[in-house]
Amino acid sequence: MKLVTVFERPELVALQTAIVVECWEHKNSGRVKRAWLKEFTEEERAKASKLHKTFYQWHLVKGIPFEHRMTIGTYEFIKRLVNFFAMN
Repeated sequence: MKLVTVFERPELVALQTAIVVECWEHKNSGRVKRAWLKEFTEEERAKASKLHKTFYQWHLVKGIPFEHRMTIGTYEFIKRLVNFFAMN
């Protein structure tokens, strides 16, 4: 049984997931691609791809939801993903 936490809109906005949407294509070239392959496992890259689709919907189609349920592990992974794109 996994512990699921409900995050409200201000917490979701504070994650700055728009960075992932804006920088997603950069992971396919040069230095960023090498860092992407080194930093994340195949499983994590697949998870990141699914999260990118969610973030794209939030920022460019539907808007950020008022609340969203996720595990703490997913929350920590999102922070790691955002930090990766912010630094590269």
